[in-house]
Amino acid sequence: MNKSENILMKKIAKINLILLILVSTIFFYSCSTDKLILNRYNLDQYQINAHLLNGIDKAVKINDNSLKINEDAIISLKIDDVTQYNLEFDLSLLKGNEIIMFLNTTHYDFREKPDLEIILSDNGYKISQGSTILAESDTIKFLPNENHRIKFTLDAAKMYFTIDCTDLQINIPHQISTEYVFFKTNSQTATLIRGIRLTNLRE
Repeated sequence: MNKSENILMKKIAKINLILLILVSTIFFYSCSTDKLILNRYNLDQYQINAHLLNGIDKAVKINDNSLKINEDAIISLKIDDVTQYNLEFDLSLLKGNEIIMFLNTTHYDFREKPDLEIILSDNGYKISQGSTILAESDTIKFLPNENHRIKFTLDAAKMYFTIDCTDLQINIPHQISTEYVFFKTNSQTATLIRGIRLTNLRE
């Protein structure tokens, strides 16, 4: 290989390297994650993984412990390394009329067979396990731009559920685990979940 061919090969190699870096950069910035991490920077709180199950555009992290859930979304919060806890947050409908929470042990069959289903809507609330309605009322309605404080704790076969100042103690026929907490919105509803806090009851 003569000198001119050597120079040409070096130029080609440099161009290829530049193209590789450019393509890698474009790929990196064009790929969005389907998981958001909450409480990442708060060392006093447990990290919570928010999985975007039906599209990366279905939720936006507002700050370290707040999440905006868009229309027609299914989001799961994965609770790691904590088996018994209290979860609390502020919930506001930005628009629409209903948000559904599922408590489930796994990601599988959560739509068809949720361990526990909680419907919060402009008609009130309903908590059920399978075909069994555990609690329901039309006295607390969820309307756009109203803030509600939600708290719940599972303790063996009981669930303690609080909506604002209303405390419910519910007997659960079949004991469940809450490794996953799902949020589902319909095509008209967007919601804001703020101030998510998790307390380990075994500490």
